[in-house]
Amino acid sequence: GDPGSYIDKYLMEQSPELPLEGLALAGYAVGSDQGFVLVRSEYPQSTIILREAVEQAIFVAVGAAALTRERAEAIVSDLVRRGQLGEDEGRITVDRLMERARDASGGASGLVGKIEGGVQGVLREFGIAQRDDLTEVDQRISDLEHRIRLLEESGSSTPGVE
Repeated sequence: GDPGSYIDKYLMEQSPELPLEGLALAGYAVGSDQGFVLVRSEYPQSTIILREAVEQAIFVAVGAAALTRERAEAIVSDLVRRGQLGEDEGRITVDRLMERARDASGGASGLVGKIEGGVQGVLREFGIAQRDDLTEVDQRISDLEHRIRLLEESGSSTPGVE
């Protein structure tokens, strides 16, 4: 969207996972491993909320059970080295990640659920079959094959079909 529009501010502050999810999907679609979010300086709260959403996404990606302080520091150190975080921001981010790891009861699963739900919604919208759809079709084919075998074994034929 237009980085100056007020609607983007509302979206970033009310549902920060949505622009990040869109960025991730677009990056995946074009084979990119980097993305950028422009936030106007007039919207400092948007920056804070988006940063927290990114931290939560990193936390989910690394995994609550596997997150050690050393692993979090390695990830953040890489971001600092690439100039995507300042050193002070990096230390704060590691502390926040570790705090979230301790309190990992349900916050991370909420974000994962929202992301999974969003991806499934996009797949449905474009008519792309999902695992459950394929399982159902596979079961129906198996049922039909079984009925055909039974018909062949009994010597029956369907009326009008030769």
